[in-house]
Amino acid sequence: MSDKRAMINNGKRIIFLGSSVTYGSAAGGISFADIICEKYGYEMIKEAVSGTTLVDEDDESYVKRIMGIKADSADLFVCQLSTNDASHDSQLGNIAEGNSRDSFDLSTIAGAIEYIIAYARKKWKCPIAFYTGIKYDSEKYANMVLLLKRIARKWDIEIINLWDDPELNAVSSEDYKRFMADPIHPTLEGYREWWSPFIEERINKILELQADLTGIWSMNQEYERTAFSGIRPVFQIMDNYMTSGVIEGNDRIENGDIVRVKLITPKYYANSVWVGKEIDAFDGSKRIGTVTVQEILNPILDADGDKWVLIDGRDIETTDDFFNMMRAKLTDGTDDLLGSNFNGFNDLLWGGFGFHDYEEPLNIVWIFSEMSREKLGADFETIVEIIDQHESGKIRLELYKEHVLE
Repeated sequence: MSDKRAMINNGKRIIFLGSSVTYGSAAGGISFADIICEKYGYEMIKEAVSGTTLVDEDDESYVKRIMGIKADSADLFVCQLSTNDASHDSQLGNIAEGNSRDSFDLSTIAGAIEYIIAYARKKWKCPIAFYTGIKYDSEKYANMVLLLKRIARKWDIEIINLWDDPELNAVSSEDYKRFMADPIHPTLEGYREWWSPFIEERINKILELQADLTGIWSMNQEYERTAFSGIRPVFQIMDNYMTSGVIEGNDRIENGDIVRVKLITPKYYANSVWVGKEIDAFDGSKRIGTVTVQEILNPILDADGDKWVLIDGRDIETTDDFFNMMRAKLTDGTDDLLGSNFNGFNDLLWGGFGFHDYEEPLNIVWIFSEMSREKLGADFETIVEIIDQHESGKIRLELYKEHVLE
């Protein structure tokens, strides 16, 4: 069965590309896409045909159908990591060296995914997300999820990862029977009560494009100029780190006004902000004023949120350098032997050694990773595999060839 309906409209348009799970084949043609778009008033373009694959094996493949979507614009493109490719035993393939659509082998899962990403990015110039299914007994699909993670790092796209979320997959056997018609297809109850809340949170986060924080503005009385909305000062975000950003508020910003602040590359100074923190803003060497944080909108910045670690490949020459760096970041420094080899590093990722609590989520951002790849060789791939396949399921890795751009 297929579904090509469009729903209208709160100004945000989401394009969904998929097969039976996106269609809602076990729920009367209603899936999470319908539920979320109806709830929030998003315009929905749902291109869903049951039984179809990512790989270009016939005229109804994802690759073929994405080219038939007539929309000229979108705010978000969401694609299903199709279970049909696993059941059809489609070839995984390899990630292409470049980004040219001519370089993708469309008969492979890797090539099809990259083609879809490249096509959507060029045509709609919007955020792109792939979503997975929940855990079921399929080694092939597990390998597809690992492949998708690697492709996501190359292309800097989002993954709505139901497969690896331990809390989502920890439902009771009674609820599972209510929620799933079979190991792949949710029932209407499953979509409403299980899948949709998880997916909608992540979709809304992608669509928000909101400020990083709000705060109360206090003008430096010695600063002789007027502050207007859209001013772009430099912020003393930490004692040893300054970053640029934008202040938005009333056209003319006065003392006591509530302002919104958008910062540049927050992953460089993650976990550095708390409610009540005073952040000075500068125009060159002159302090313009101070923002006293009232609400943290970007969880990356929250000092009490999930922990983030920044790895700079420029500081790593050997594998021992990497182990020493991670020991310094993830432990309280009282044991020089912790994390001194691959097994020890795997243990550190569990937490409980001074930085993050045991089994607490951990986000790792690795900048200048290509430099590390060249210097560490096969050890680099081993490190990435340890992180990607960590048993906790709560470790997330982002690789950047050079700087973080967002």
